[in-house]
Parts: sequence; structure tokens; C-alpha cells
Amino acid sequence: MNWNPMDTAPEDREFLGAWGPINGKALGYDTYQYIGNGEYESMNSVDERFPNKFYEILGWMDIPKFDLL
Repeated sequence: MNWNPMDTAPEDREFLGAWGPINGKALGYDTYQYIGNGEYESMNSVDERFPNKFYEILGWMDIPKFDLL
């Protein structure tokens, strides 16, 4: 799987984003949605927005599709 640069992130749907320190290595990933003014909000926590003072979303990809058994 390849991560896409954030300047191409969708503004009309949720996506999987890898986050970490500004100009650093990824520390984790989450599902995000664009909320305007260059900010993204975690779909798991309404108070977690990126970029912030310490962290940013480093890259994004579409949420992988899977079939339930």
C-alpha cells in the first residue's frame, strides 16, 4: 500500500491517515475527515484535529475495502 501526499487528500469523504510529529516518522494511523480551513478531524475523537502544534497527518490512503465472511 502506498501513502499519498496530503496536498491530494480528499475533502469530500473519510480517509485513512498516518500521523506523527511535524516532519517526522509516523506514530499511528486513524480515520479522518476534512473540516475546513486546512484542518482534519479524527473520526474516533472529536477533539483531535490536525495539524496542531506538534503533529500532522503525514500521508493518506483510501480506506481499504473488505468482505465480511
